[in-house]
Amino acid sequence: MADVLCTLTVRPESPETDTDAIQKAIDNLIQKEGGKVGKVEVNDMAFGLKELLVHFYWPEDKGSPDDIEQKAADVEGVQSSNITNVTRALG
Repeated sequence: MADVLCTLTVRPESPETDTDAIQKAIDNLIQKEGGKVGKVEVNDMAFGLKELLVHFYWPEDKGSPDDIEQKAADVEGVQSSNITNVTRALG
């Protein structure tokens, strides 16, 4: 089976929220569920808010990564999380 490349967009609750702590918790969550984190981008939004784009590999045989989206939303300090891209990795 192939891997699927996914992008999880995570928005913290406030500008004061520790994005490093959120990133670490989500990295641990993805690895615990069987995925592998690739690149993480932190983008500035309005009013000092930042969003994290967590790019990760998900084994296709594990099915949909929707559980990751739900569990990431439950991480302390996270306002919302959405899987914004899913692409089958070739090669």
